[in-house]
Amino acid sequence: MLYFSKKTIPVGLNLHGEVQGEWNRLQIRGVGRAFDAPVRYGLRLHGGKIEELYFTMQGGRLRRILSAAGLKPYAWGKLYVELKFPSENETLSKGEGSFRIEEGKLNAGLLRREGISLPPRSLFTARGKVALVRGMFEGWGRIETSFGTLAIHRLYSDLSLRIFKTQYNLSIASLQDIQGITRVPLQGSLKTDGTLYFDRKKMLLQFTGMSPSLGGKLHYLFDGEGLRLRLEKIEIPKVLRMTLQPPYCRRGTVEGEIQLRDFKRLDGFYRLEAKGEWGKEALPGSPFFRGVGGERFVVKSAGKLKNAQLHAKADYRSPSLSLNVDGMKLLLLNRSLSCDFRLGITDLNRFDGGVFSGPFDLKGKFAYLGPGDRVLFKASSGSFGGKLKMTYTRRRLDVKLEAIDPSLLLLRAHKVHFLEEHGTLNAETHIRFAAKKTGTYSYQLRAGIDRRVLKKLYKIDLGKDFVVRSKGKGRLSDENLSFAILTETPMGTLRFKKGFYEIARKKLQTLFALKIPDLRKLRPLTGKTYYGPFALKGKLLYTQRDLRINAAGREWGGTIRMAMEGSRLRILTEKTELKELEKTLGYPTLLHGEVGMDFREDLKKEQGRFMLKGTKIRFEKNRIGQSLGVLTGFELSREIFDSTLLKGRIQGELLRFDFNARSRNLELKIEGGHFDRSRRRIDAVMQIRKGNKRYRVKIEGPITRPQVIPLMGRELQKKIDHELEKHHLDKKIPKKLGPVKNMIERLF
Repeated sequence: MLYFSKKTIPVGLNLHGEVQGEWNRLQIRGVGRAFDAPVRYGLRLHGGKIEELYFTMQGGRLRRILSAAGLKPYAWGKLYVELKFPSENETLSKGEGSFRIEEGKLNAGLLRREGISLPPRSLFTARGKVALVRGMFEGWGRIETSFGTLAIHRLYSDLSLRIFKTQYNLSIASLQDIQGITRVPLQGSLKTDGTLYFDRKKMLLQFTGMSPSLGGKLHYLFDGEGLRLRLEKIEIPKVLRMTLQPPYCRRGTVEGEIQLRDFKRLDGFYRLEAKGEWGKEALPGSPFFRGVGGERFVVKSAGKLKNAQLHAKADYRSPSLSLNVDGMKLLLLNRSLSCDFRLGITDLNRFDGGVFSGPFDLKGKFAYLGPGDRVLFKASSGSFGGKLKMTYTRRRLDVKLEAIDPSLLLLRAHKVHFLEEHGTLNAETHIRFAAKKTGTYSYQLRAGIDRRVLKKLYKIDLGKDFVVRSKGKGRLSDENLSFAILTETPMGTLRFKKGFYEIARKKLQTLFALKIPDLRKLRPLTGKTYYGPFALKGKLLYTQRDLRINAAGREWGGTIRMAMEGSRLRILTEKTELKELEKTLGYPTLLHGEVGMDFREDLKKEQGRFMLKGTKIRFEKNRIGQSLGVLTGFELSREIFDSTLLKGRIQGELLRFDFNARSRNLELKIEGGHFDRSRRRIDAVMQIRKGNKRYRVKIEGPITRPQVIPLMGRELQKKIDHELEKHHLDKKIPKKLGPVKNMIERLF
C-alpha cells in the first residue's frame, strides 16, 4: 500500500516488473493494479532522462483518482488511460495519449451541499486525445451528460501545463435541468461556441463566444476583469420563452452592446434598441398594460457606468403611449434610483378600463432610495384644464388639484353632465401609510350649469344663469371616510355634517340640513309653483339595499316630521296652519286653522294615502265659501268647525278624498272627491246639512277658480242670483258655465 499527499489517501497501488540495462541506460517494464484497475507501464532512461514512456490503465476508479489528486470526489466512474511517448529523440518532444470515462455519475449530494442542484440521475461519459507536437500539447475531448454536451477541440498547452487555449462547443438540451447551476428559472435549449484561454500562473481566465439560441447572435467576451456583450437582432419572444415569461411581445428584436470593463470598479456602458409588437392576450390583466396590446413599439436606451454609478436615459414610443426617462441615476451598491420622466397618453380610454378618455400627460421625478428607505414620486399634469399635482412616499401620498375644469373632468370620465366650461375645482388629499392608512381631504367647487344641455337632456329650463358652489372636508382610512359638505345654489343650500361612510359595508350615514329661501325657484325641477321658504334637518342612511331619511323642521306655523325608507315616504305635521300650507301649495285660501297631517306615499308605485284632522277651522271669504253661504244663509267665514277631517288615497297624480266638517249649525261632507295634482283640478260633490235641511253642490274646475254648481230646486234660483249680484260674483262666472244662473238639478 502506497500513501502520499497531505492526507493519508489509500491509492491501492501494487506494481511489479523488471529492470534491465546498465545504470545510465535502463529499461523498465511492468504490470500491476492502481485505483482498483489493471495497469501496464514502461519507460527507458538514458543518462537520467526519459527517452520513452508508455502507460495504460483499464477502468480506474475516478473517485479515488480525484481524492489522490487532493480534490473532492465530485464524480464516480471508470477511467481508461493510454499514454505513449516514442523514443525518436532525446527531448521527448513527441507523443500521444487518450482517455475515456465510462459509467460516469456526478456526486449530486456533494454538489448540493455546495449550492449546486443537479437532476436526480446526472450521468456522463467522456473521451479525448492529446498529442505532444513540437514541444506543445494538442488535443480534443468530449463530455456528454444527461443534460448537455461539451466538446473541446484544438486544445493547446505548454509542457508545464501553465497555459491552456482551446475552442469549445456547448449544447444544453434542457435549461430547466440545470436551474440549480444557473440559479435562474430557464427553459428551452442552448447552443454556444467560442474560445477559452487560461494562464495558470497569472490566474487569467478569458473566453469568447457566440450563441445563436436567441434567434440572432449573442457575442460575449469575458477576460477575468470585465464582460462584453454584443447583441445582433436578438429575438425578444425567444428571450421571453427562455426566461419563462408570458409572450408579452408577439414579435421584435433587440440590438446593442453592453460592456462592463472592470468588475471591481464597476465601470462600463451600454446601448440598446428594441423594436417589436406587443401581444394582446398575454399582457398582464391591468387595463394600463392592455392599453398597448397589439401595438408596435420602439425603445432606445443608453447609459454609462462609473464607480458603480449608472447614468442613463431611455425613450419608449408607441401609437398610444410615450415615455421619456432622463437624468436617470442608479447607485448599484445601495440600489438607489432617481430620474426625471415624462409620460404621454393619446387616449386614456385604452389604459384605465374606460374610466376616462382623451389625452393625458404626466411629468415629474421618481426616486427610490434603497431597501427600507422611502420612495419619492412627484408629478404634475395639465390634462384637465388646471394642474394635477401628486407626491408619493412610502409613508405619505399628497394629491392636489388646482383650478381643474369639472366639466372637462366629467367629459373625460364619460359622464353625461350639464356643467358649463371654465368652472373650477380645487382639492387636496393627504394620506399617511402606517399600520392603517389615515388621511384628510378637502375640496372647493364652483361650476355653472349649461342651461341648453340641461333642457335638452332632462327638459329642465332654469331660465337664467345657475352657479353651484360646494366645499367639503373630512378624514379617511382603510375602513371608513368622514365628511362635511356645504352646497349652495340659487335654489337653496344643502349641508351634510358628521357624515360617515363605511367602505367595506358600503354604508353611508350623515346629518343634513336643507334650506330653501323661496320655493318658487324649485319650479324648473318640480314643474309646479310653490311659495315661501322651507327648511328641514335630519339624518340620512344609505346602504346597498336601502335608503332611509328621517327629518324634522318647523313649517307652516307648526312642526313637520318626514321619514323615507326606500321609495316609501311619510310626512307628519302638527299644529299646521292651513292658511300657510295653502299659500305654500299655491292654492286659494279656503280654510284656516290648525290641523295635523299624516301623508304616506310609495314614490315608486305612486300610490299612498293621506289624512288631515283639525278643530276650530274657519272658512275664508272666497268663491266657494260665499257660494255655500248663499245656500245655507250663514256667513261661513264666521262659522267655527269643531271637527274637520280630510282623508284619501293617492293613485299617481289623482287624489281620491273624503271630507267632513262639523260646527254647531252645519255639517259639510264630501264622499269620493277627485283632485288631479298635475292639472290642479277638483271634481267633488259636497253635501250640506243645516238643521233638517239638506243641500248638494258640485265643485269642479281649476282649484284656483273652481265652479260651484248647486244641485237644488228652482225656488232658490232668484235668491242665489240676488246674492251673487250683491257680492258682484256673477261677473266672475262665465255665462256658458253659469250653472248658478240656470238653477239645474234637484233639491234634497
